Amino acid sequence: MFMENGSSPSAEVAAVIDEDAIRYFGATTSAVAVKDRSRYMYSHDGALRTQPRYVQRISGDLLYYQRIPLAQFGAPVDVVLLEDILRCPAKYKMVIFLNAVKDKPELRQAIQALRDNGAKMVFTYGTGFLDDQGVSTKTLSENVGMEMAEAGEGSLKILFDREKDQEAGHPYTVKTRFKVVDKEATPLARYVSTGEVAVAEKDGAYFYGTTDLDREFLRYVAQNAGVHVFMDGDDNLYASRDVVSIHANHAGRKTIRLPQICDVVDVFSGEVVARETNSFEITMDAFETRVFLTGNAERILGRE
Repeated sequence: MFMENGSSPSAEVAAVIDEDAIRYFGATTSAVAVKDRSRYMYSHDGALRTQPRYVQRISGDLLYYQRIPLAQFGAPVDVVLLEDILRCPAKYKMVIFLNAVKDKPELRQAIQALRDNGAKMVFTYGTGFLDDQGVSTKTLSENVGMEMAEAGEGSLKILFDREKDQEAGHPYTVKTRFKVVDKEATPLARYVSTGEVAVAEKDGAYFYGTTDLDREFLRYVAQNAGVHVFMDGDDNLYASRDVVSIHANHAGRKTIRLPQICDVVDVFSGEVVARETNSFEITMDAFETRVFLTGNAERILGRE
């Protein structure tokens, strides 16, 4: 069998979830419709049509729908509980805090351990902004390592300070937002409604003030962290040390970059797609899935 020896994980990125944080989010079934480029269909005439999805404000994007950009920015991701990241702070080059809104010792210890090991960190929405009295920009500032302030009620839609003028986030309104006011931080994106800094970087830490992670932003941080990014283009990717799986969101030519020189074998057909290479190209239909084994082709095919 092709995969009888199993496959070793190789993720250099971790997404951290605070399991206890659910108590700090409102219990509601209220949902709003948002546009999402990952949710679309082809009509009978071949036209591409996007479909809205319904999401709970803040909590829906921070966790449930976050799995989509995390799967599509081009590098494998481990999902890790907050209490477990302290056990392996040197394992990951990039760590994304998703919903750790409550300031507590475990959070601060994890952040310090990751800083000590040189990891790049992404703090989504407002990491550690709640203390025992309520909203605190003091604890938020201490956790993310930047001077922060409240931005007031408004939309979570942001605009990146880059040539493409790409927007991210969703236009629904929330009561609590945060802005970066640290003069030593580098602004990367601003709230569309106010122009205040919503995304910034300082000393290897990235504050990301909206909830819906932007795939191009994740690739940017990953590359700065030295993470191997297998592909661009927002297709669904799973990769380990010797397996690469792609589910195409869009038809077209795909370029896959490998972390080492090796052969590439199609799992289903047994075809040797490439030999002694660190990248290869394939053409895929929309919604097609391909799985490849990497290594020595003769060994993979059982010929030696």
